[in-house]
Amino acid sequence: MKIIKHCYIIGFIFLLNLSTVLHARQLYQKGDFSISLPDGWVEIPSDVIDAYEKEIARLAPNAPAQHCDYGFQLGSADNWFEYPYILVQIKNIGRIPESQIEKLEGYSVQESLDKHKSDLSTVLSNVQAGKMYYDKTSRIIWLRIEANVVDVGPISGLSGMILTEKGFIQVSGCSLKSDYSTYEPVFRATVMSVTPSSELVYKPKWSDSLPPAVSSIDWSKVAGKAIAGAIIAGLVALLSGLRRKKKE
Repeated sequence: MKIIKHCYIIGFIFLLNLSTVLHARQLYQKGDFSISLPDGWVEIPSDVIDAYEKEIARLAPNAPAQHCDYGFQLGSADNWFEYPYILVQIKNIGRIPESQIEKLEGYSVQESLDKHKSDLSTVLSNVQAGKMYYDKTSRIIWLRIEANVVDVGPISGLSGMILTEKGFIQVSGCSLKSDYSTYEPVFRATVMSVTPSSELVYKPKWSDSLPPAVSSIDWSKVAGKAIAGAIIAGLVALLSGLRRKKKE
């Protein structure tokens, strides 16, 4: 009985600590949306993100060019872009009709990633994307990702695509695979904390139920490629080639 009671106490302390991590959060207002992260996380400076994007272009010149709008990581890290971290990309590709959203679940992100396998071979290998899942309640499309990064090893990530009237906001969290179970709840809570402005929040329209026109956009391909590109940007950013010391 004492052993069982001791286990209950340990479990309670663990849940209490996890609750503290998820609920003690700080809000960031970014243009047309806000996002909150746990206390202890800091924003990655824009010049650091720009430097990484240039390094990505140098190391993988044939891979799709990507732009990360914002980034966040643990303040306790010695260097920028150390695990775990979260990247935010704003994709204004146009409003995706609600009738087309569920079709995205059938799109093979893996196929888009495989097309760039050779382009990324110097920095990434064994990139595996899970199946996209659409949460109708939150209007978020979720995706799991795993890969091996040169000089780093196995990593895991979670990506959430928040629909907007202009396209979507993609939030991707990555960590070492061995640490993923610890940070997955943080990544998920951060994605769900994103709140678009009243003008940007996704609003269903009656016209969404109409059959698509013959010349209409294939949103599964457009969004799928955008998601694949965002994943590539997130994975490649894990490189240590341009690791920069944080200023005290």
